[in-house]
Amino acid sequence: MSGSPAERDSQHNYLCAGRNDCIIDKIRRKNCPACRVRKCLQAGMNLGARKSKKLGKLKGLHEDLQTAKDASSGGYLCSEKDLTSSAANALVPHGPGVVTPFLPPSICSVLELIEPEEVYSGYDNTQPDTTDHLLSSLNRLAGKQMVRMVKWAKVLPGFRGLPIEDQITLIQYSWMCLSSFSLSWRSYKHTNGQMLYFGLKNQAAFEEMRVNYIKELRRSVGKATNNSGQTWQRFFQLTKLLDAMHDLVGNLLDFCFYTFRESQSLKVEFPEMLVEIISDQIPKVESGLTHTIYFHKK
Repeated sequence: MSGSPAERDSQHNYLCAGRNDCIIDKIRRKNCPACRVRKCLQAGMNLGARKSKKLGKLKGLHEDLQTAKDASSGGYLCSEKDLTSSAANALVPHGPGVVTPFLPPSICSVLELIEPEEVYSGYDNTQPDTTDHLLSSLNRLAGKQMVRMVKWAKVLPGFRGLPIEDQITLIQYSWMCLSSFSLSWRSYKHTNGQMLYFGLKNQAAFEEMRVNYIKELRRSVGKATNNSGQTWQRFFQLTKLLDAMHDLVGNLLDFCFYTFRESQSLKVEFPEMLVEIISDQIPKVESGLTHTIYFHKK
């Protein structure tokens, strides 16, 4: 069965959790992207134009860098060329037989400067703590974090030098890992084994976390003149930790895909940005087209 290019594209990218007959109206239009696209096609919509618009919106972020902020930073920021060159040499051995993880002060300054702002989930504590309400709240929080994550990635040293398709792919397939790492960072000092910190109680807690992060950043990748061995060991430990998170993230993605497919029966809502990303992820992940990248050989 050949079908039109638009039909083949919609079938490849979107999966219906039901029988391809979901009700699509103003309230429930985000529940099933497959049926939503099908309804749009039946109404004569050009799917190619829609896809171009979607990618255009993401690509627009490539140019949406605040030049005023860069200009006002003075010497605090250096050019992207300098940043890329510095990043490429970040792990070059310094001195005979010594391997020291080192990022120049300019890059450390950039990483501190571009830290994402605090995100509020908008959780409604007047509603009962049902599973669907909690999961929908987490999905809304994830959607808000995705917006900040994209803006943050766009100003990472070296990231803008990648082809736009690679930028989009990296963001699409690392969002769960980044969100999980953020969750771990918020929780590791405060958890009692029964609670995780998906958010922070107040601005003071957020500022404390930011300061701790900056200290850890400097300790991990800053040049340690008299203690290079310990600095490298710290860097090694952090990269091993990131590798160890992949199994956890894989399980979370499986659960996310399940709730996405069963969103109608579970009454769980997903924001539009997550709908776009997950719909594109599921067929590629489950067909084995994606592979995990590790810092260390397993």
